[in-house]
Amino acid sequence: MLAELFDRIDKNSGLMTGMKRLFDRYEQEVVPTLGTRTQKDKKEHLKRLWRSFGHMEPDQITTAMVQAYVDLRGKSSPSQANQEASTLSQALRRARVWGMMNSANPVDGIIRHQLKPRERLPTLAELEVFKHHASPFIAAYTELKLEIGLRQEDLLNLNMKKHFFDDGIRVRTGKTGKRLFFPWTDHLRSVVARIRSFNKVDSDYLMCGRDGLALKKGTFSDRWKQSMAKALSAEEGPLLERFHEHDIRATHATLVEEKVGVEAASTNLGHDNVKTTRMYLRSKKYERTVPFSELVNDSV
Repeated sequence: MLAELFDRIDKNSGLMTGMKRLFDRYEQEVVPTLGTRTQKDKKEHLKRLWRSFGHMEPDQITTAMVQAYVDLRGKSSPSQANQEASTLSQALRRARVWGMMNSANPVDGIIRHQLKPRERLPTLAELEVFKHHASPFIAAYTELKLEIGLRQEDLLNLNMKKHFFDDGIRVRTGKTGKRLFFPWTDHLRSVVARIRSFNKVDSDYLMCGRDGLALKKGTFSDRWKQSMAKALSAEEGPLLERFHEHDIRATHATLVEEKVGVEAASTNLGHDNVKTTRMYLRSKKYERTVPFSELVNDSV
């Protein structure tokens, strides 16, 4: 049945079907043009899609098949199901252009999972409480994240030789490939120096493990969880509500938008367009209302 698509390994996996040729060409020609993080994500999507659709020809895939895949995949990860469907749609769009497919794109008619955006927006006061209880390294990292707003992967990969210059920090973001420049301020220099002081060995990376390589995501995650647990369970002045590392990026963007506008926030986040930034901020901000009593008093 269609619901078994995801777990089925095709008996004829050695045959180079149309979908396998499509996935290969998409990975070779399209994926390398994307941001570093997006390339990694797309390759993972293609591996899963290959397992379910690799034994087929592009024109054989129906909307019902794609919907069955999305429904089944969504039981473990609705977000990944939607993203993989998008990758399949992009690949099939190329198939039509490359003359590998004549029918309409079957992904166009599917119903994707409705995802609830995160609403957590840590205040500056909450971040101060967290830093007070966190380890010195995580406290300094939190300040850096708030200062420049980069994604975790970009921060962990900061390299002193590649990204640090006399006038500031230059980074090409992994997800969107945006080139961002962060000019030095006294505070930014101070935070960078503090973070670097925690390295146990000499390394070109701002944050490194004992092997001198960039600090691994898992190692960072363990340190973050330990600091968060300590902040939440503190006997005096505990943090009252948990937040994710990524939520600090939202705090950064919200404050920038309030002070200098949404376009500046969009630039700082490295988004592809302002529309994405507006949607991102709208899910976290409260809209200011007009007090009724003020209106009444004004009309008297």
